[in-house]
This record gives sequence, C-alpha cells and structure tokens, in this order.
Amino acid sequence: MLRMLVPQPAAAMLAQVDVCPPPLKLRKSNVLARMPMQITSATLVSGFSLGRLGKVEGDNSHDSWIYLLLICAIHLCTCSLLSSVLIYRRLVIATPDELARMEQITFWKVMFVFPLLKFAAGLVCYLTSVIIISSRDTEGNWINVPVVVIGICSLGMVLFTVATVELGLCNDRCCGAGTKEKDDKPSQP
Repeated sequence: MLRMLVPQPAAAMLAQVDVCPPPLKLRKSNVLARMPMQITSATLVSGFSLGRLGKVEGDNSHDSWIYLLLICAIHLCTCSLLSSVLIYRRLVIATPDELARMEQITFWKVMFVFPLLKFAAGLVCYLTSVIIISSRDTEGNWINVPVVVIGICSLGMVLFTVATVELGLCNDRCCGAGTKEKDDKPSQP
C-alpha cells in the first residue's frame, strides 16, 4: 500500500526508517529525562488556564463550559506536575536495589504513567476551552467556522499523538514493521 502512494525512491527510504520504535522500558534514566519537560509543560498549561479564568456571569452556557474546562485543566495539570516532582525526587534518591524492586511492582509502573495521563487530560481540557472561547468570540462572523475547524484539528492532532506515541497504539499493521523483512529477502528468480 505504501509503495502505491509514495514514489519508489521515497518508499525505499521510508522502509528503512523505524517508524514505530519499541516502547521505552521502565528505567530510571528514561523517567528522569522525561520528567523536567513534563513538569514545565504542565506548569505552563496550568498557568495559561489560570490566566484565562474569569467570572461566570448569568446563565451563559459558553462561559460555564469554559470555566469548567479551565478549572479541570488547572487541577489536572497542577496534580500532574506535583506528582511528577514527587516521583522525580523518589527516583533520584532511590538505590539500585530499590529501583529493581520498583520496576517489578505494578503500582510504580502506574505511578510513572499517571502524571503524563493527567497532563494529557488537562491539555485536552485547555484546548477544548480555547475552541469554545474562539467560537464564542467569533459568533455571527464568517471566521467562526475556520477558527473552530482549526481548533478541532489541533485538538485531534494532540489526541492522535497521545494515542500513537504515549499509549503505544502504533502496531505492526499500522506502522508496517513486518514489511521491511519481506523487502530485505532476496527475490527468487
């Protein structure tokens, strides 16, 4: 299928690229490398959400939804960053024996992923509130439709990225991992 859509030289080049690398193992270095960026990102989204938070006046449903989504984004991202800081601290002070035990315990595997999932949920809440704010602010204007479509496409890209990269929904069938082996075999005359 890939060869039909992409010219031959490009298809050969794509076959050599590892599009779907194996999932990262639960290792101290992996978690420690990811945490500072995750903490910074969660802090930024939480701050952006807090900055947009305003008073809900009357029964305006746009304002009510915006307020609710922003509050969720603030709490989810703040919880994510605080949890990440505590996990980061625990990993830094852990001995090699403790790390070996932690890698075997399901609780710790969940704890390493949980802050990232909370951050992703907070980010979705924030982006959804931005879409609603854009829709409310451009209501009755021709630009309303493109603004909302751009926002929905951005949110879709974030959800797609989380699904494929973080949740590992990229498999052999969708990534074409099995096709490289077939291409490498010498052709029989």
